[in-house]
Amino acid sequence: MSDTTITILVVDDMKVMRELLCAILADDFQTMTAATGEECLGLVDDNPPDLVLLDVNMPGMNGHEICRELRQHAVMATIPIIFVSGAVSDEDRIAGFEVGGDDYITKPIDPELLYSTLAKYLLHAKPTSNISGRGDFIDHEANTQIQQLKNNTSLSVDEAIHKLQGKHALYLELISDFWNKYQSLASDLNHLFQGKGPLKTYH
Repeated sequence: MSDTTITILVVDDMKVMRELLCAILADDFQTMTAATGEECLGLVDDNPPDLVLLDVNMPGMNGHEICRELRQHAVMATIPIIFVSGAVSDEDRIAGFEVGGDDYITKPIDPELLYSTLAKYLLHAKPTSNISGRGDFIDHEANTQIQQLKNNTSLSVDEAIHKLQGKHALYLELISDFWNKYQSLASDLNHLFQGKGPLKTYH
């Protein structure tokens, strides 16, 4: 682990969830992943992370059991452990806190909530940590483009971004790709109906 890079361990038995969390965190953090409790416990011995994102409902050792085991490791005694789960009841939260967990994040993952939660525990994790204010990790130019799409088109912008797990940049990239691919379609249709030639093929 680098002296300046914050490392987050993502523990989830579902590969798609591990990949999603790592993709969300990729710009700001180094990540490690584990699919089982045993794999998680083996990783922290050799390379303790700065924070753990831990699924609750896992086959074999569940998240609460893993958390309890992690707290038995001296290097993990004070490392933040944040549970990541579906609908969380008050009983689930209490059970998580009792085994040493620090917080809960519910699925589906809201990137803004994820970053604001991480900020509570990681602002002082490293001297060069710079995640304050990352709850809305979208720059001014991108925000302006999003607002223009909302104001000047009939696109369901908010719904689409939500389905993309809050990834504004990915949404803008998809819109740009769509426009670049089909921007000449109207012109080609005019040519077709005016008898000026066949349509191009769009894939």
